[in-house]
Amino acid sequence: MLTIQEIARVLKPGLENGRISLAEAERLLLETKDFNLEEYGFDVLADFLPSLCEDFELDNDVVIVSGKTLEGLVSVEKSEEKSPEENSPEEKPKLPAVPPEGYDVEDMNKSLAALIASSGNEYVPLTYLGQAIKQKGIEMPAGIKLRVCLGWSPDIFVQELRGEGVYFIALTPKGKEMAKPARKTGPVQTPVPSEPSAAPAAPAKSIAMSRYALASFCVIAPVNDFLAQLAGIAEPDGWFVIDDPAEKQPYRLLLRKLELDFALAMRDELEGRESPFRTGMLRGTYRTNFHDASGKTIYMEMEFNSRRDASTMAPWKFKRFYVED
Repeated sequence: MLTIQEIARVLKPGLENGRISLAEAERLLLETKDFNLEEYGFDVLADFLPSLCEDFELDNDVVIVSGKTLEGLVSVEKSEEKSPEENSPEEKPKLPAVPPEGYDVEDMNKSLAALIASSGNEYVPLTYLGQAIKQKGIEMPAGIKLRVCLGWSPDIFVQELRGEGVYFIALTPKGKEMAKPARKTGPVQTPVPSEPSAAPAAPAKSIAMSRYALASFCVIAPVNDFLAQLAGIAEPDGWFVIDDPAEKQPYRLLLRKLELDFALAMRDELEGRESPFRTGMLRGTYRTNFHDASGKTIYMEMEFNSRRDASTMAPWKFKRFYVED
């Protein structure tokens, strides 16, 4: 992932008076080796840049870059024809320091605190939080950056700028308390049955999870598509046999080998030996024991499972198989 300063360096050749078209910015960034928009949790550059920091603004299809806090990497030239009023320090309108009148800040704080707590991490990237807000449909004040909204409640949210130039957000003790589900209060009314009571419902079935089970680590549904993709890349060496075309699970031997390899790899990880796992905040990889026809190792790429629930508690979600160039 690129830092804010590195992104500014990439955009700098295309800047004219501190502005660059969105199409040109997208071309420059996508041609950059270490830039992958999906790693930031975004699909569209127009959503990503304004959320990255206050130095990137979007005016229709034009990206406006400010060099005020980018350590002089980008200098915004000012026209000599501008009036003194236009060249004044107050030229750039400041975002409101207080919430808009009538906006429910307390409700916003509860929603954002619940999102951060549900991630399972103490700190989450600001870009991850912005994407989660869009997915959940949480209404935010129009025209006000997320960092400003978080700044309204320093007793609930902690903002930390990491060395890679990305803001991370955490909860204070008060914020963690706010994120807990509200407890029901008041007397419990017992309804009077008008008919004989039905037989008690069977208790909910508990979900078995094992640190050695692939399914507890990564969501791989639909499993046939998952195995078909691996079988299309991997070079058979005796593990892949379809002995009955009518078999509903023709890849069962392939899955069996993958699950066994994963369990052994997890044992090595837990016992401190060389690990085949590489995980970050939003992306992870697992080095499998399969190889392609040229002998290159096949990797399993995963993305953070932000929609975990009682049926899918796995922290990761399968994305693709690939071999390194």
